Amino acid sequence: LTHSHFLTHSHFLTHSHFLTLSKKKLYLIIRYIRGLEGAKLLASVASNIKHISKLDLSDNNIGDHGMAILFEGLCNNTTITDLRVNRNFNDRNSKFRQQALKTLAQHLLSGSCVLEVLHMRGGSACRLKELIVPFLKSLASNTTLTELDVSGNHMGNLGIITLAKTLEVNNSLSTVILDDNLIGIVGFQNLKDSLKSKKKVVSLPIPFLDIQKLMNSSQADELCKILTKLDFQLHGLAKKRRKNV
Repeated sequence: LTHSHFLTHSHFLTHSHFLTLSKKKLYLIIRYIRGLEGAKLLASVASNIKHISKLDLSDNNIGDHGMAILFEGLCNNTTITDLRVNRNFNDRNSKFRQQALKTLAQHLLSGSCVLEVLHMRGGSACRLKELIVPFLKSLASNTTLTELDVSGNHMGNLGIITLAKTLEVNNSLSTVILDDNLIGIVGFQNLKDSLKSKKKVVSLPIPFLDIQKLMNSSQADELCKILTKLDFQLHGLAKKRRKNV
């Protein structure tokens, strides 16, 4: 699907930007695709998209139903390796939300999946909360994703513990962004423990928002001890990587 061909099939798309990465690869950023209808159109042409490797659909008010349809369509795509769908779920849970996450999880476990980067941030009006847990659990068997952003979803300790267990066995994820998820002491402890047996370096950008909340509580001292050990482990993994380069 070429640049001009795509635009003729999406006359309602505005503020769409193609950034050339190479002669054959494009980075497409789309804004204002009109929610569900835009998702339906993208899903219908997903299998024909041949020259787009990075697709950013963030902040398009797609909604739970639209996300379910979009993920279903993207299962038939074999060129998009970087997908960003930040802040697109509804402000309230719907019957389509679990369907969307299940479809995405199944795609990531399929032999045809080529996704390497997935950004699915939440926001004040669209947090996945505990519903993201089964999806995070499924990533334990994924072998393609190297970068995951699930920040801002308020998944709580349950979500973080699940993610920590996934990191223990997943050998492909190297960057995980998880701030603003209501991480408690138990969550940080599990993250620390999950890195004990890791041989591959894992980048965990500092979750400032969650740390700030705990630093203003009676658990501040305990948190500092955990963070010190966590930082030591991350530096150890980075050192191992440099030796192997």
